[in-house]
Amino acid sequence: MEANKLSLNLQKTQYLVVTNSKSDIQLKIKAKDVEIHRSPSAKLLGVTLDDKFSFKNHINSIVSKLSSTSYALRKIKHYVPRKILKKIYYGLVYPHLLYGISIWGNASEYLLQPLIIIHKKIIRILSGSQNFHEPTTPLFKSLSLLNIPEIFTLSVTTQIFKATNGTSCHMLKNIIDHNQTVTRDNMRSTYSHNLVKAKYRLTKSRRSISYKGVALWNKLPTDLKLSTSLSSFRKNIKLFLLAKY
Repeated sequence: MEANKLSLNLQKTQYLVVTNSKSDIQLKIKAKDVEIHRSPSAKLLGVTLDDKFSFKNHINSIVSKLSSTSYALRKIKHYVPRKILKKIYYGLVYPHLLYGISIWGNASEYLLQPLIIIHKKIIRILSGSQNFHEPTTPLFKSLSLLNIPEIFTLSVTTQIFKATNGTSCHMLKNIIDHNQTVTRDNMRSTYSHNLVKAKYRLTKSRRSISYKGVALWNKLPTDLKLSTSLSSFRKNIKLFLLAKY
């Protein structure tokens, strides 16, 4: 930062220790004689990271934001046409769900459950459903909206599509390219446009785009993988996901 003549506010600087170890790791970090304080979580580019990469704090933050939106939608639903309610959804709900979901969207199911519940509540409001116990799958389909697991699938497979077409970040592309070794099995995978997953031992590593994203990509029909553009891929995969409802 000094080489680029940038100033770092050391009073606001924190560090995280990310580890699976259960033993307490003691560190003392200083910069220019200022001690940097350790934090269990910190926000980076709008995503709250924690020292276990569970994304619990980030998911709870989204739940809190959507709870406020749900309350507002419930108050105006009798005075606003469904078409307008859906526009409000795309303005105030969907961006929170979509942003960074390829990173946090594969968190543990029990951590995602509160978010899934509040999302279903909003879908019931948009559809005008009066039955709290009514299954939401038909409601998602009637509104042409994806649930959270499918939004995650859309996001991560989009990243894989970009990687296979050379338009993703170099890091993801390099990881995926590194795993595509030429073997007899991979020759069959190439024919169906499947990809070889990274060989990760840890459960948390298997939640990464380079592993889970590739697994979801391999389940897609070949014609989807051969989409001619990113926009057509996103359009076609949304139709494919909605057709499963």
